Amino acid sequence: MGKYPILLILQSRSVEYKKMDQQRTFIFCGDKKVGKSSLINKLLGIQVNSQDQIKEKVALQYKFGNSTFEDYKTKVITYELGGGRVLSNLLQSPLSMNNLINVASICVVIDLSKPGNCIESLLFWIAEVKKYSMASLKELK
Repeated sequence: MGKYPILLILQSRSVEYKKMDQQRTFIFCGDKKVGKSSLINKLLGIQVNSQDQIKEKVALQYKFGNSTFEDYKTKVITYELGGGRVLSNLLQSPLSMNNLINVASICVVIDLSKPGNCIESLLFWIAEVKKYSMASLKELK
């Protein structure tokens, strides 16, 4: 796995974070065919040939990898919600009370080639993430 995708994550954390091994979870959601898989492959350093076709996901996909940057090791976990809005309730799993503490980032991916749909799509996914995150936080209380 390449060291550069994780560089920004490491730089954004405090010195205490850098001193210990960590696990970080990234959740990717968005409408169908907006580039979620491509971003995950880049983050995990997975090389995809231009001839290879990325298969469409139809549920929640889990991938993981390890990254080392200067003596700091990080286990990177990704969840990709495939299937579009119909399966948005699957966000409950990666945003559950047990997983929420390790979530480093929730990435809402939108297709800028379809500008008429961007804002509506972004607002939908933000509302879904908020709904399931807030439900998990209520369980913590």
